[in-house]
Amino acid sequence: MQAAVDQANQEGGSKPVLLLPKPVTWEDAINNVFAFSEECRLKPRTADDEEEDNVEETADRRVPLTSIPRATQCYGRLKFDTDTILPTIPRSLRPRVIQIEKTRRFIEPGKEHIAIVYEYVEDGENDPAAVEPFLDFMQLAGFCMTSSPHGRNWKRNMLVDFSEFIGVYSHGWHKSRYCKYYPECFLRQ
Repeated sequence: MQAAVDQANQEGGSKPVLLLPKPVTWEDAINNVFAFSEECRLKPRTADDEEEDNVEETADRRVPLTSIPRATQCYGRLKFDTDTILPTIPRSLRPRVIQIEKTRRFIEPGKEHIAIVYEYVEDGENDPAAVEPFLDFMQLAGFCMTSSPHGRNWKRNMLVDFSEFIGVYSHGWHKSRYCKYYPECFLRQ
């Protein structure tokens, strides 16, 4: 999503990401997700599009998105060899075995594993006013919130656990949780 906005800005803003400003339905969410695609962003404008631009501001009129609030940076995937890394980690900090129904999950010695590496965000206070623009963006981008967001997933106004949100095509997305998001709901302990 960030790449689509960056690309549109580099192109001079002539083909911006155009979003429905007040999405309510699953279809609205999907339309806003597709708005980030090159196919949607770069398609030639039709007479209907031009007519829509002249309509007064309504929920159906698309508006350009020129920036995205800062989010925790994902640096990608990192392969690691457990025989090399596990001996360097104190036992108290090593990942524990987790059992989910009949499946045991653990870092198996002698195997190569993959880690997803994110920016480190230090602990710190959260300011609801600073969190709100990110929440507004996530709703515009088609994400619904989980049934129980929690303040521990935020540090210094940055979301550090993206399981707070559910993508429009993911299991658990529900219209009842796709609405205006309030920081107080997300930051409660």
